[in-house]
Amino acid sequence: RAALAAIHDDADGENVVVDLDHSPKVWTYVWRFSLALFETNARSEIGSICVPARSWHISFHDDVLCSPEAVAKAMSESKLYFISTDELDESAFAPITTFGDLIVYRIVDVASLFSRFDPKSHEANYVQALLFGEGWGRVEPSRVWQMEKEVTLNLFVAASAEDRHAEVLIGAFIPDETLRQHVQVLANGVPVDDFVFTNKLQGRAVTIALPADETDRIMTVAFRVDELRSPDDWIGSGDKRMLGINLRRMRIVTG
Repeated sequence: RAALAAIHDDADGENVVVDLDHSPKVWTYVWRFSLALFETNARSEIGSICVPARSWHISFHDDVLCSPEAVAKAMSESKLYFISTDELDESAFAPITTFGDLIVYRIVDVASLFSRFDPKSHEANYVQALLFGEGWGRVEPSRVWQMEKEVTLNLFVAASAEDRHAEVLIGAFIPDETLRQHVQVLANGVPVDDFVFTNKLQGRAVTIALPADETDRIMTVAFRVDELRSPDDWIGSGDKRMLGINLRRMRIVTG
């Protein structure tokens, strides 16, 4: 209960959005603490608390699932929290309280963490549930795979910037030279790019123009593909995941 009170005090009465460390070595521990935290919060009537969709677990109550609007609001106001066992860079993650071996952080470097992605960065796994919408796989050492026909990124952009774009390096699973992968890109629902991958073009650097919006600092960039393919179906690898494109690097650039 003390940890819960510390989080709500830091949030100044705002609705709390909490992300969870998905690292395999700590997930069970983080999940157990979070379940107890959410159950205590439901009984306390101190205020609401929720997790983004990728951190929600079937053992959590439905009320604990954040709406996309709640996540966007928390990002805009730097009211995002993160539960882990790791000691993180305090310039980006400010420790709020502890509970046993767990540390509750407030993410203070929102602009930096959500305007870039590099799977080799140690922050990549810490922010994946907030940066990546539904339909992405886990962050791997060199990429993260699309596993639904439409996936999204939640990007933090400077509202005052007139010229802003995303520089993205992406690949695609195209196991045969007769195949193609058509990709559409939308920013806040507006089509901004359209291209085709072939078997001979396995990596592509894409510059995505981001429309100016003075009122919204959180931009949702969506990638749509025509078809998902399983490596096991095509090359007998045993990997039964249905894959589309993969994201290798991304950064927001403002002029």
